[in-house]
Amino acid sequence: MKDTGINLPEDWWRGEGYDHCEHWTKEAVLNWFGDRGHIFTDEDGDEITNAAHLEFKIIKNFIFIVMIELCGRQYDVVLFELDSMCAEEYMSWPIKDFSWERKDLINLLYKMKLIKKEGGV
Repeated sequence: MKDTGINLPEDWWRGEGYDHCEHWTKEAVLNWFGDRGHIFTDEDGDEITNAAHLEFKIIKNFIFIVMIELCGRQYDVVLFELDSMCAEEYMSWPIKDFSWERKDLINLLYKMKLIKKEGGV
């Protein structure tokens, strides 16, 4: 194979600018998922275009967001990394008794070794 002279870093596929996205609006979240081919639907399977129906929380470059599994109509909180070029879920939790407190979300990320406690999250 011919060397093209292009040197890409190992994480070339990662997007840029997602390390300060904790202040994203609901519309920005819909756009991020839409840019990656993910369309949100409601209980009836209709596309959600009104972002008022979204529930989410962003910690650093990770988003916890409520998703619905249409088959079983079960709501889950799903974790995604925002500095990725695809919407790939890391983990999900049942919404029942899920704590949306910032400290609890940070602890989940810490336990999953996705963030370090140092650095003042």
